[in-house]
Formats: sequence, structure tokens, C-alpha cells
Amino acid sequence: VKPYLPQIAGIIKWRLNNRNARTRQQAADLLARVTQVMKICGEDKLLTHMGGILAEYLGEEYPDVLGSVLGGIKAVVSVVGMAGMNPPIPDLLPRLTPILHNRHEKVQENCIDLIGRIADRGPDYVPAREWMRICIQLLDLLKAHKKAIQRAAINTFGYISKAIGPSDVLVTLLNNLKVQDRQTRVCTTVAIAIVAETCSPFTVLPALMNEYRVPDLNVQHGVLKALGFMFEYIGEMSKDYVYAVLPLLEDALTQRDIV
Repeated sequence: VKPYLPQIAGIIKWRLNNRNARTRQQAADLLARVTQVMKICGEDKLLTHMGGILAEYLGEEYPDVLGSVLGGIKAVVSVVGMAGMNPPIPDLLPRLTPILHNRHEKVQENCIDLIGRIADRGPDYVPAREWMRICIQLLDLLKAHKKAIQRAAINTFGYISKAIGPSDVLVTLLNNLKVQDRQTRVCTTVAIAIVAETCSPFTVLPALMNEYRVPDLNVQHGVLKALGFMFEYIGEMSKDYVYAVLPLLEDALTQRDIV
């Protein structure tokens, strides 16, 4: 297939400029599928060029097309790597963060996945302050209706906490336990557990136990849920932390509140 790849890339570029939104969407989807083949055939230069072309379409007005463009960029980033990406990651990420406000599910899912991939494989390309800004924007997406978006947001929290350290991310998440919306609180507890699993439980446990002292039932229930998810995720490592959480459990069991 190697001799035909430049021709296929040319057709994709031509179709990306088509008036019809469906045609542009198909072109972006096709590119996402052929990136792996291009990599196997050693067409790294062509891949980098196509990544740059796709990045020009981040201002696409049709959400279905934008979702496919993000999926295409994600596929290119996966095979080219962070160092070889065009545009460079420090230029690409600030253009992705405003897209998080888009309410279309396909756009949200692909955008979070792409940001998560950058946080996982190339966190050093972006300053810590920018990662914290992304964390705050991701909080809203924890209450998305689609499970895949929630899961992507939670996993991205894990990658970011690994990149910049758990303390700042944890402060943001613990504050989120005070909100009234139950679904947001539940997703926040899962995100806290993921941070604990990613950065080791001893980095999270002191802050969680300290937060339990807040005389707010929502916060206390959230802390107990987060501990439950955390012990579920870390498995056998739990045995090192049993004695540490026993006083907290004793206090919870003597509370008069049924929950």
C-alpha cells in the first residue's frame, strides 16, 4: 500500500476542504484509520504533515466533524509521538482547552482522550499552571451523562496528578466534595481514588482523613466513598493502611446518620 499513501493523503486533504460536513467528517475518520499503516510504511514526514493539516480544522463549526478531527489528531499523536508532533504540543494544548466547553458528546470524549494522552506521554511540554487550569475545566465534565466521558475525565485526572504531583489536584477535587450535585460528588470520589492509585495512597490518605473532620455530611460521605474506591483499586496494598483508617471507620460507625 506504500506507493498509494501520498495519493490517499492528497484525497484526504482535498475532501477536508469539501463544503459538505459529512465528507469532511469521513476524511478525518479515514485519516484516523490509516495512521497506523503510514507509521508501518515509514511515512513519518507525511504523518507529521497531516497532523498539521488537521490542527488547522480545530475551528470547525460542525461538532460531528470537529469530533472526527480530534480523533484524527489523537491517532496521529499516538503513532508520531510527542516530540515529532506538528504543531508542537505547547502550541496544540492551549487550542484544545477551549474545546472542552463544547457540549457535544463526541467532541468532549475525543478532546479529553487527546488531552489525557498528552498528559500521559508528554507532560513536560506543558507548564504545571496550564495543567491545573485543565483540571478545573475537567471538573464540570465529571457530571457528563455519557459514561465514556466521565471515565476519560477521571483517567485524565490520574495522568495530570502523575505529571504535576497529587497535592494541587487533590485540593481541587476535595473542594468538589462540597457541591450539592450527587453525581458530581460520586465521580469526584472515583477521581480521588484514581489519583491515589496513580501517585501511591500515602500521598492522598492524610488529606482525605483531614477532610473527614469537616462537619459536613456530604464531605464525610464523599471521603468514605473515596476510601472505599481507593481500597478497591489498590488491592493488596490496602493491608499497609488498615490501621491508619480504623479510627476514622470507628467514628463513622458510631454516627447516628444512617448513610
